[in-house]
Amino acid sequence: FSYRKSGSAALDMAYVACGRYDGYFQKNLNLWDIAAGLIIVKEAGGVVNEINLENQKVIEIIASTPDINSKLIKKITNF
Repeated sequence: FSYRKSGSAALDMAYVACGRYDGYFQKNLNLWDIAAGLIIVKEAGGVVNEINLENQKVIEIIASTPDINSKLIKKITNF
């Protein structure tokens, strides 16, 4: 299981949307780190986890293609 991060959550999510990455996950993000990426992934037909907006300073994100979403969630159960 390998992973790669560009340093920008929105860019990594855009890579999921265009098919460059199969999935992306990260925690301790702010809403402004992922706002654009949320829209891009959803418009491309990807899947994004439910986000708890009550605590906006420690957002955890899981974004993926629909085909691997359940497998990704199983792989990162300790996330």
